[in-house]
Amino acid sequence: EIEVRYQKIIIVLSACGFPLSVFLYFNSAFIIRLIFGDNWEESIGIFKILSLSVGFQVIVSSAGSIFQSTNNTRLLFIDGILSTFLIVSCLCLGLFVFKSLDLTILSYVIAIF
Repeated sequence: EIEVRYQKIIIVLSACGFPLSVFLYFNSAFIIRLIFGDNWEESIGIFKILSLSVGFQVIVSSAGSIFQSTNNTRLLFIDGILSTFLIVSCLCLGLFVFKSLDLTILSYVIAIF
């Protein structure tokens, strides 16, 4: 029962999250200039890279509620530890190996995937 309902929720979240991701990617310059002004043009590339992860983040953000509602908080804890380890590892890889902000952000997005 919960699995079927969660699958429906995933479909709705995907239908919202992935188009939003595409919208943010293709309108990044407009959004950055509108919100922050022309002085922030250098951040447009970073914003574009980060926008690629929005659809996935929208979906993953609902997982914690499912773990809790199925009384599987141990698995939620393990998932949190593994996710944190993966994200921190990717960020360190970008910062200390690639030594590039763009590649660091790309590493983060890959960790989200």
